[in-house]
Amino acid sequence: MALNQEDAICSKSCFYLRYSFLWPEEAPTRSFYAKFILVLILSFLTAFLPLFIHFLILVERGLDPSEDLFVIISYTGFALIMIIYVIHVKKTSYLIVQLSDFEKFGKPRGFDYWDKKFRLISSGVYYYVLIASSGLNLGRWVGMAECRKERDFQVCGIVIPYWLPWKVDSWLFFILLDLYVLKMTLVVNCALFLIIIQILEITTHLKLRIDHLKEMLVKCFDSDSQTNRKQLVNCIRYHTYIINCSKLFKKCFTHAMFSLIVTMALSCGCLESQVVKFDLWALPPISAWIFILFIACMAGQILMNASLSIGDAGYHSKWYQTDANFRKYLILVLMRSHKALVLSAGPFNILCFELFVAIMKFSYSVFMLLNQN
Repeated sequence: MALNQEDAICSKSCFYLRYSFLWPEEAPTRSFYAKFILVLILSFLTAFLPLFIHFLILVERGLDPSEDLFVIISYTGFALIMIIYVIHVKKTSYLIVQLSDFEKFGKPRGFDYWDKKFRLISSGVYYYVLIASSGLNLGRWVGMAECRKERDFQVCGIVIPYWLPWKVDSWLFFILLDLYVLKMTLVVNCALFLIIIQILEITTHLKLRIDHLKEMLVKCFDSDSQTNRKQLVNCIRYHTYIINCSKLFKKCFTHAMFSLIVTMALSCGCLESQVVKFDLWALPPISAWIFILFIACMAGQILMNASLSIGDAGYHSKWYQTDANFRKYLILVLMRSHKALVLSAGPFNILCFELFVAIMKFSYSVFMLLNQN
């Protein structure tokens, strides 16, 4: 479904996701899916496979494989997230269009402020990942001499551990290879960051809708009986609309978030193993991974807290001034608001701060497993 860049939410994140082949120009077509599959195959053959062979060589020689293990886990998890995102791209597009439509219930207060803010955040995150990844790549160049002494089998200077069956002597070939691998890395990293920002943005706009509903609930008992009834029925429809959007949101991202928490738990454990060995190159990725996980869990917590607060708005209204027959409509809203709207991560987990702490504890268990000797 096509989006109007001027009016739709998530317009900037969708725009930058096109560079990672995750968002179509218009409606998703066969060529869109074909390009994505081609990019996945190329990245597997030219980035993941050399990395995996490099990992096997490290294990065979008894060297520390934690960095390779981190990249392998991250690539596998992020590729799976991208695949799930593309599978649900039509649903995500429909959800964005629904949250950008104000004809039925009006525009929530603060929409323009947050829409503008998230446009800036999406641009900032994209360029941050671009600059940070390029900086890490240049840092690899600095340590090329030491790397060649310790690992004669590795193509030193590449942003990820890389193996080729021949020795790279040509600087032109090396630079082209380095830029290609960096591009593949940026496709994956930018996609992940932008998907998480998009989740936070959708959550924020759902919260704005919930706040708008709460304002309507408080005011719907201030007029005469007939007007109050119409306003309350409109509130019930609005609440149903929010619940349906939340369910669609959950369908779009629940499996991707399950892949995220598993990937982050294992990856952070590998990075922690590198940090305690004074590998300073592990600090930027572990900080970024923890930040991503925290943002995802914060988005789930925001949605949960906001949905549970709808009942409070009903209690604070002037419901006591109406007749008993009229109050049953309000009871319907109160009963439905007792069940929180959540963003789940698979069948058993709900994104919240408690899950964030649990994943950090699990990553420590992975760290202890890698360093048990």
